Amino acid sequence: MHDLADWIYRYYIYPIIYDTSYNPVDTITWAIILGLAILALIRLFQCRGLSVDERLVLSTLPYILAGSTLRVIEDADLVDPPWSYLLVTPLIFFLVCRITAALLALTRKIRGEEYYKS
Repeated sequence: MHDLADWIYRYYIYPIIYDTSYNPVDTITWAIILGLAILALIRLFQCRGLSVDERLVLSTLPYILAGSTLRVIEDADLVDPPWSYLLVTPLIFFLVCRITAALLALTRKIRGEEYYKS
């Protein structure tokens, strides 16, 4: 078990903490997670009757800009650890995706087909 923890720290935790960039192990892992997330989003959209159209793109654009802005804030060292670790790529993308999906689901539930106006 100790070896597994060391491996996780070496390939996933330390690169985030020490900002040492990507390595082959985490790059492959993030690519697999991205692929699975895309497939999950496609399925979720199909189940919810959502389509990727201009309304959806425009309603999620502020979250994309917020994620990019938060990433710049981390690069400028304006947030101290441990909070800054949430703003490191790819963790910031997971955070923004979760927030966007939750708020999209909430506004869809409250406003129905008019969700994009919120």
